Amino acid sequence: MQGTVGCSSDEPPKPPEEQTDVSLPETESTPDTALPVEIEDNISALNASPIPTKLVDEIVEIAPNSPLSTPPTAALPAGIDPIPGSEVVVTTALADLVKQIGPTPEIKLVSIEAVEWSDSSLGCPQEGFMYAQVITPGYLLLFEVDGVQYKYHTDTMKNVVLCKD
Repeated sequence: MQGTVGCSSDEPPKPPEEQTDVSLPETESTPDTALPVEIEDNISALNASPIPTKLVDEIVEIAPNSPLSTPPTAALPAGIDPIPGSEVVVTTALADLVKQIGPTPEIKLVSIEAVEWSDSSLGCPQEGFMYAQVITPGYLLLFEVDGVQYKYHTDTMKNVVLCKD
């Protein structure tokens, strides 16, 4: 078996005291904690130039009816449990409803149902638009305000549509 390299040999392994010490070629020695010159130069350059930061000078109060204010939460009637993971779309739909009808303290979430829409229109296609033909998981939300019901179709992320049948 000349000229082949293998894992086994006919010779038994040498005991540790007889093994030959293999060392790497000698290079310029540096202490173990020293960094290469290029890295030290980069660190010095970073330390020399300050990183710009902008601090907020004042706190601005947001008006209660501002679109930036926290939307009201839906009052859940007894017996309706929110579906885990639906909180974002429920809040988004609620904020949209407040934008549509104005702020009112009596918004109730009447029902919430997990659904699979047949396309990305969320079951409420608008004329003149094209929609991806993919099954889109989401929710059907039914809100009620002063006896009037509002139906929202959503995906599972943040898209909501007030669907007027």
